[in-house]
Amino acid sequence: EVDILEAKILQLNPDLVIIYDGWNDLREQNTYEEISRNWEKICQIGDNSNFDVMILLQPIAGFGEKPLTNQEQEYVRTGTNYGDQQLTNFLVNYDNYENELELLDMCTLTVNLRGVFDSIDSPVYWDQGHVSDYGNSIVAQKMISYIQNVLPENFDERLKSEEALENIDNNLAIFT
Repeated sequence: EVDILEAKILQLNPDLVIIYDGWNDLREQNTYEEISRNWEKICQIGDNSNFDVMILLQPIAGFGEKPLTNQEQEYVRTGTNYGDQQLTNFLVNYDNYENELELLDMCTLTVNLRGVFDSIDSPVYWDQGHVSDYGNSIVAQKMISYIQNVLPENFDERLKSEEALENIDNNLAIFT
């Protein structure tokens, strides 16, 4: 993430960079110390380059309090890290990611989305980490509720100009 930020995103002069982390990091067996250093560096780059950074810890099936459907329970049972070990064995690692997220103070926003589906009875997961359009909609609404707090006061006015819309279309970049 840091390499992509430095090599590709900085040249776009972003106003806001959103980092959505968790599942792949856990599957890769990244330690909470590695995750924390990465997040801190991204936030420092944002501070030095005058853009906001929002870091989100993503929901994972079986790592929140969502009432899981039978299929989602199967995803939890069969979900593994990249070493073919059951991912739920690493719940304490994810707890540590969450703790590190709460300690970040250089970022504009940090949002723990682990429980974003806790009140949803219907299926949202396609596997242990990917979610359906419905799940993405829930996550997007939650993100919007936080992003609105950091937008400039004249943001709506800026969006109304055609030039602004062209710049958004030309400069929108999503890296996963």
